Amino acid sequence: HLSDPAGGGRWLASLLKPGGSACLVVPINEKPGEDQNHFSHFRVADFIQLVEANGFTVTDHHECDRLWHVYCPLAYSQQRHPTVPKRIASMSFNLLTAFLPAVALRMIDGFLGWFSVPTRQVFVLCQKRA
Repeated sequence: HLSDPAGGGRWLASLLKPGGSACLVVPINEKPGEDQNHFSHFRVADFIQLVEANGFTVTDHHECDRLWHVYCPLAYSQQRHPTVPKRIASMSFNLLTAFLPAVALRMIDGFLGWFSVPTRQVFVLCQKRA
């Protein structure tokens, strides 16, 4: 949701002490204009390169959130034509998934992966270099 992701990375680095950790999650596998809230579109390797260029070492990353990919057609249609039922459906989906334990979300994500559902986000754990 940042119009200047590199500037956001520099700002984050300025907040952390050397050795400080950050958890970043960004959308991937998205076409420009598909989500009107996203100013930038990344491939995993490009985002990791951006993070490292801002003084971080990536300690872990994984692609995730296939469930959102299944649900996104309704959510995107809600953005373009915000009817009350679509808004309620979108908020309900977010609310319900917020209460699921992480292990359940990982299981759902793995199950959807068997059906070649693409991932929607990359989770990056990084540490500020000294």
